[in-house]
Amino acid sequence: IGSVRCSKWQSVPAFKLDHSIVQRRIDLLQKCGVVFRLGQKPGLDLSLAQLQAEFKAVFLCLDWRKARPLQIPGAELNGVVQAVPFLLHKQNSSPLELPHIDVAGKRVVVVGGGDTAIDCLRAAIRYGARESVCVYRREESEMPCGRQEVRCAIEEGATFIFRAAPIAILSNAQNQLTALRAIRTEPGPIDATGRPSFRVRTGSEFAIEADWVIPALGFDALACSGTAGFSGVALNDWGGIVVDGNQMTSVAGVFAGGDIVHGPSPLLHAVRDARQAARQIHAYLQNSAEPNGCT
Repeated sequence: IGSVRCSKWQSVPAFKLDHSIVQRRIDLLQKCGVVFRLGQKPGLDLSLAQLQAEFKAVFLCLDWRKARPLQIPGAELNGVVQAVPFLLHKQNSSPLELPHIDVAGKRVVVVGGGDTAIDCLRAAIRYGARESVCVYRREESEMPCGRQEVRCAIEEGATFIFRAAPIAILSNAQNQLTALRAIRTEPGPIDATGRPSFRVRTGSEFAIEADWVIPALGFDALACSGTAGFSGVALNDWGGIVVDGNQMTSVAGVFAGGDIVHGPSPLLHAVRDARQAARQIHAYLQNSAEPNGCT
């Protein structure tokens, strides 16, 4: 059984992942007997106890993360939209609770330097944006995204402003977003991660005209709790589900992987965990007291 709201792959733009390929795989799984129950919110519409009552084994592999907010004055203005909702709003046929976003003829500023930020830049161009600008606080060579992604974005018309950090979002008298205010940065000492830190240059503030601002600052781990329907499952110090070498949780027959175990992680890591869990679930069901008729 698959129980999903909106899968992580759906936020990957079609110019990077042909969604028809994924749909063909979904169709194949359905032909093999897999049942997809869509629109189910884990912890709200569907609890772990309900799943355990219906199935002999459960695998939890949820897109369990929260976007890092842009914590500057004006971040609450209309026209500030997180990266994933922006990417989803035009490429998902399912009804989602997303704001109306129309960037046609508008100036879009993306804050961040990862792959998701580049996806937003390139998607904005395809959605008809007049300008698509990336603001990143470090040098181009320090961007965590792939170099090919940057080259593609530039070829498609995106522009980059490096060594700049956002400090405020500006609006007019009608409370409409008008610009992103930024400040120039310069290299600082090496930080705990081994990367050069940065510091701001006093008096170097400037404004970038914008109609839409898209923070693409990565994700933080989202802790599980009893209120999320996972009571009884052992959690680690940040609230992620603890699993053993077989992907099994502290509850027999309940397996887990992906973000809910590791924190924000690439989609392929979830695929790896799922394959490992599938093998272990098969072994678990074979060794259970009632090996026949398992689901």
